[in-house]
Amino acid sequence: MHYRDLHRTVADYRFLFSPMRYSSLPLAVIEAMTIGMPIVALATTELPTVIQNGVHGFVSNEIDVLAERMQFLIDHPDEAARMGQNAQKLAQAHFSLPRFVADWNRLFAELTQNVTTLSDAST
Repeated sequence: MHYRDLHRTVADYRFLFSPMRYSSLPLAVIEAMTIGMPIVALATTELPTVIQNGVHGFVSNEIDVLAERMQFLIDHPDEAARMGQNAQKLAQAHFSLPRFVADWNRLFAELTQNVTTLSDAST
């Protein structure tokens, strides 16, 4: 498989399972969310603050629960698609380049306004 086909191939999977224990928020999770894939992951580090159970996928520290949730997503493709769409919306809102650029532009506008205000006050 060629790298350019990777996202199309991965998008055919029903979910991404992330067994990471110590990575704050794995890049693979964000990448999977951007292509509309629900997440099944260990409820460690930042993942419980990002993934809402039944909305964007499932998080738990119980392996039996995770196995049940994975089977649920395999058995219910419509639910997996719904959660994947929710995950994609979440990724666009919180992790996309446009969000990042908007935040930086807002910060620079605030800083330059503060610098102008400080220089006006000193004259």
